[in-house]
Amino acid sequence: MKKKLSKISVLLVLMLTLAVCFAFGASAETDVYECGANGANVIGTYDYETQILTISGEGDMMDYGGENDYSPFGRDDIKTIIIEEGITRIGNNSFTGAYKTESVIMADSVTSIGEDAFVSMDSLKTIKLSNALTSIEKNAF
Repeated sequence: MKKKLSKISVLLVLMLTLAVCFAFGASAETDVYECGANGANVIGTYDYETQILTISGEGDMMDYGGENDYSPFGRDDIKTIIIEEGITRIGNNSFTGAYKTESVIMADSVTSIGEDAFVSMDSLKTIKLSNALTSIEKNAF
């Protein structure tokens, strides 16, 4: 009888936990990546529900490219990329392969865009560039 009561208690706690999560709108699944260059505190967060990739933090994004150095952001399920205030450089090949991206929004803290950063974005409809850009490397778009 005690075992049966214990199993019922565990089941009730699990059901109550799930009910609370749904009642308070548990967030959708996200992926988080460290992507800062030279120790910069830069994070990329992808939200599967909204299909928005947000790059946040302070400093430069790392460069990608080469045989074994692929960007985690070269994915075909990103619809919008938001580069938040504090990011100063978008690294080489950062979004290569994100060909279904439709929109890019770039904060005015961005001063440089690396080589091939946004190449192959065949679905891009709108882009808001930083007013502080001083350098756009070859084949950035």
